[in-house]
Amino acid sequence: MMSYNASKMAFRIFTAYGAASRPEATLRTSGYLFLSKGILQRAGDVEATHCQLQFDEQSGLLGIKLASNGRELIEDGFRPLTGERSGASINILPLLRYYGFPRLKEKRVLPVKFEDDLIVIELADEFQKPAPQKPRKSVTAQTEEFDDDIPF
Repeated sequence: MMSYNASKMAFRIFTAYGAASRPEATLRTSGYLFLSKGILQRAGDVEATHCQLQFDEQSGLLGIKLASNGRELIEDGFRPLTGERSGASINILPLLRYYGFPRLKEKRVLPVKFEDDLIVIELADEFQKPAPQKPRKSVTAQTEEFDDDIPF
């Protein structure tokens, strides 16, 4: 029987239950970008109250820098985050309009990357993709043919 010493293993306690723990951002049709608690944790500031939006026109990448307090909140375009039960959101509709993005008809889940002190979201590709289609229910009933010659 093999024995092991748990103190030498790289086990971590798993606590990431629920959608809020996933590093996904949701762009709502209202123009609000929702950042889950999982994103805020990975970015290093769960208690963030403000953010600064940065946009790279060449690559279509949106950078979000978080802040909790201090002088930087007054300077450099930091805007308040709206706290929500499972994360926070920011109105990016003015940015979308300024750069000519079309209005969304359905919310989109956007992949998130982390670079240095920024949350990075690829916007350009997401607007070029067709919106995900919801499965349609069939309105015609399927009929089965029965063979009357089968004895019961």
